[in-house]
Amino acid sequence: MSQGRKRKFNAEAGAVDTESSSSSMLDVQDWKQLAAGYKAYDEKREMVIKRCRDMQKLSKNAIYALHRGDRAKAKQMVSEAEAIARELLPTISASPSLRQGSFTNACEEYAEALILQVYLEDGRVMAWREAEWLTCEEYLGGLLDFTGELQRLAVARATERDEGAVRRYLGVLEELVARLVAMDLRQPWLRKKLGPLDSTHSKMQGLLYELSLTAHNKLMAARVAA
Repeated sequence: MSQGRKRKFNAEAGAVDTESSSSSMLDVQDWKQLAAGYKAYDEKREMVIKRCRDMQKLSKNAIYALHRGDRAKAKQMVSEAEAIARELLPTISASPSLRQGSFTNACEEYAEALILQVYLEDGRVMAWREAEWLTCEEYLGGLLDFTGELQRLAVARATERDEGAVRRYLGVLEELVARLVAMDLRQPWLRKKLGPLDSTHSKMQGLLYELSLTAHNKLMAARVAA
């Protein structure tokens, strides 16, 4: 074989006796510990990802249930999602790098569901301190997603010609937008969620305008008829 020709690696010829340290330039015992540590971390990561899928699915379904008016079922699913999060928290605390990604995404979905649940039950926006185990970024991510739920609520009430409800939802949205913009969010994923708020605000204003115009036209028609 000429020197210029590339050689293919032969796994058998290049195999290394990992049990022997007699001729190795590596610290074999340390290498074993490294491999075991990596395997343990990878197993924890896979477990976290799997449980976070369950948590996120529960939270999504809770949101759907809330929009359908099935608050009891939604409350149960939100509670189950929180139980998964608390089950994972010791693992996350021991390996903080596992928080970013699947766990944070699941927490944001949970926060969105919980904020919507509290709003529909109490007519207020849930405070961060009411879910103290969420990071501020996770709470803010859920809060930003909640603005989309406000729009869905407004559309549902607009079909019932409930101008007062649409006006209330718009008022909540406008206060949230003002406070969120004032925070000057820097995290890319939060800024990405902030972007659609102008469109959400415009759509809700459009709903309110259409309802007001319809009410005005009905009033004018009634006066003419009288």
